[in-house]
Amino acid sequence: MGCSGERRNLIGHHGSALKKSGFGLTVPQHPLGKGNHGVKKSYLAVSRQGRRTVAKIASVLLLAAFVTGSGLGQVPDAGAERLRTLNNELLRVHGEAQRTTTAGLLALRDEAAAIIEQRAAALSQLIETNPAQALSFAFSPELVADLTAKFPDSATLLETHGTWQGPVEQWIFDGADLNSFRSVTRMRIGSRVLDVHEPDAPVRKNGDLLQATGVLVGNQLAVSSSATQTTAATPSTTGAQNVAVLLVTFPGVTPTLTPQAVNDIFFGSSGRSLNGFWREVSYGQASAIGSVLGYYTLNGSYTCLGLTQMLDDAIAAASAQGVSFLNYTGVFVIFPDLSPSCGWSGMSSIGSTTVWSPAGSFNASTSYLVSRFMSTQDQAVSLVAHEAGHGLGLHHASSRGFGAEALGPVGVLGTVNEYGSTFSTMGSGLGQYDAPHKAELLNWLTPGNYQTIQTSGTYSLQPLEISPAGLQALKVQRGAGNNAWLWIEYRQPLGNYDSTLPSQVYSGALIHYEDSQTGIHTQLLDFTPGDSNWTNVALAAGQTWQDPYTGVSLNVQSATASALTISVNYGAVPCTHANPSVTLTPSNPTIYLGGTASYTASITNNDSSGCSAGTLSLTSSQPSGWSASLSSTAISLNPGQAGSVTLNVTVPEGATPGVYPVTVTASSGTDAGTGSVNCTAAAPPPPSVTVSVPSSTYTSRQTVAVTVVVLNGGAPAPGITVAFTLSRANGSTVTGSGTTDSNGKAVWSYKIQQKDPTGTYSATAKASVGSQTPSGNIVFFSVH
Repeated sequence: MGCSGERRNLIGHHGSALKKSGFGLTVPQHPLGKGNHGVKKSYLAVSRQGRRTVAKIASVLLLAAFVTGSGLGQVPDAGAERLRTLNNELLRVHGEAQRTTTAGLLALRDEAAAIIEQRAAALSQLIETNPAQALSFAFSPELVADLTAKFPDSATLLETHGTWQGPVEQWIFDGADLNSFRSVTRMRIGSRVLDVHEPDAPVRKNGDLLQATGVLVGNQLAVSSSATQTTAATPSTTGAQNVAVLLVTFPGVTPTLTPQAVNDIFFGSSGRSLNGFWREVSYGQASAIGSVLGYYTLNGSYTCLGLTQMLDDAIAAASAQGVSFLNYTGVFVIFPDLSPSCGWSGMSSIGSTTVWSPAGSFNASTSYLVSRFMSTQDQAVSLVAHEAGHGLGLHHASSRGFGAEALGPVGVLGTVNEYGSTFSTMGSGLGQYDAPHKAELLNWLTPGNYQTIQTSGTYSLQPLEISPAGLQALKVQRGAGNNAWLWIEYRQPLGNYDSTLPSQVYSGALIHYEDSQTGIHTQLLDFTPGDSNWTNVALAAGQTWQDPYTGVSLNVQSATASALTISVNYGAVPCTHANPSVTLTPSNPTIYLGGTASYTASITNNDSSGCSAGTLSLTSSQPSGWSASLSSTAISLNPGQAGSVTLNVTVPEGATPGVYPVTVTASSGTDAGTGSVNCTAAAPPPPSVTVSVPSSTYTSRQTVAVTVVVLNGGAPAPGITVAFTLSRANGSTVTGSGTTDSNGKAVWSYKIQQKDPTGTYSATAKASVGSQTPSGNIVFFSVH
């Protein structure tokens, strides 16, 4: 059914997979192994209105990724290598097109069209799974323009470079296996919706205005740089949250949940419920009220790409029975799974979106729940509290591992497991929201409940579950001069929710990390990195941790039922060496065979500040037979300092067109870091000669300056001999010669004699470029 008013939800979805650990279990049935931790955070989205071919093939690829359980954020080597192969195939055809006649070019277009179609799907998929890598395989604007000119029928399937601006929405999809997730950011530009994929994307709110520069294929946008203007209001996280729960079924489908059971899950006053959870974890500052509406039997044809219509139909059905939605701050739709399955148990907006109703639009968080994942009270409450947390503006409770260390160098990401925390319902448990979420996003902990620590001292923390809340968390700066923080909290088996946690956490400090890469997640650290169990992570009583990179140390003096006593000490910063970081730009320049690509290599010394300046040796790697030169083969940097050098790489004239890897490695002893990019080597266009004259009309005794520009491989060709030919109106000719200058230009002048005939004259030229003698165009002018 149709509806009036602004269409707001930009949702459209398939399944994809990221390993997490047992989300939704009241008490983990098996210890969570650290072998499940090796998955990095990333962001996926699926095309909704992309060009038909791209959307269809990309959807199939995404479904395959979901079925096989591939880890989100893992480097998709197969996809990248597939794209490299398709790039190389297209460059081969492009090279043939550079050398062929017009008739030959027409014959090549069918072959090019098939490759471009496959390449568009592969590039679209890589944008979704690894946007940074996709940017390194996208062709340059100049090459795209040349391909468009040669193969115009396939132009719409080639990437577009540009800048786009519009409001954004963010959605989270929590997988049907309860071990997977997808995060979707969408930007609306008029009636068009783009799926936005950005490496290390900053925190944004629904409704913020995004300006994104990057590469667009279909509706998939890989962002290379962006700016955000905050325009969205922050959703209220305190007080009664007025929730409408819409129960939906389909013809012939018998609901598995009764309205009373759903009411108990959301609004129950005893046992576990969303209302009980919020009241307990917010210390009475937030609660859930509202209504369970339905069942409504909907007759629409719904797909995983069209749940907005389901929401509209359910709201319309409820409105027809007199329900007004204008005072609701959250809307949940509970429905039977579709066939085929959408592949997720719940999905939610992060914060509020604009929702349509017949009485007018209203702002509310929006969530969709599949009823078969709510079969027990605890499973249902865990899922509902998780999705409701997204509606309050929270992302996931992740974990961040550093191998044998509890924490790596400042600025290093480590390995992120999206649902790695078993101690928060935003992760893989049924515990309270973590202290950083409570303090910085929900405002349930005030500055009186947590302290920012930048000097040495000893502190007593009461358990996070205690109400009224006293001092319950510390935000400890990691050394000095950085924006890295250790959040310390203390959990005890109190209340309906934290009593379900693995028991080791009750023995000491639970610590999360926050830096520029944390965003609106929380990121749990493991202070028992020697074992393989992410349920044993607390820094226990009697233990001390010394940060090897900043000089801060933590000592848990005691952990009793009523308080954790912990001392923070800022000592001398030790010298700890670390791998340097290397980044290269641009990501994939196009260079004609025989030409030179220039890169900037930025190198950062990641040694701790207690170290002295270090000298890093620099080396490059490029295909065999290519020549390369660094502006410097060594660079001296202080800890934390960054510097840059230039790398020039020359492509041999006899190289095969293709996309080739280029790297720069910085090393000092056993510490090394490598930056990788690509170089597209393309067949050059044949030598060209362009002839021009400054005027279309001359008279006797005037001088005609015939100018020729010679290009070879698309670049000005100096030192080329040019033969000029001028034809008079009576058919007689006169010739001249010249040599091109550094700009590839040669000028020959002819003075019109009084005896020369009047009428139409023409001029042309021919150049000698190696063994080739390209002819130029013919220009005409009149003599009166």
